[in-house]
Amino acid sequence: MFNKFIHRPVLSIVISLFIMFLGGLAITQLPVTQFP
Repeated sequence: MFNKFIHRPVLSIVISLFIMFLGGLAITQLPVTQFP
C-alpha cells in the first residue's frame, strides 16, 4: 500500500490536500461561542 505513495508522490499530495480541505470545512462548521 505504501509503495503506491512512494512511487506516486502526486497521489499522496492530492490526498493530503483533500484531507486539509475537509479539515478546513470542519473548522468553519464548529459552533465556537467563546475561545478559552
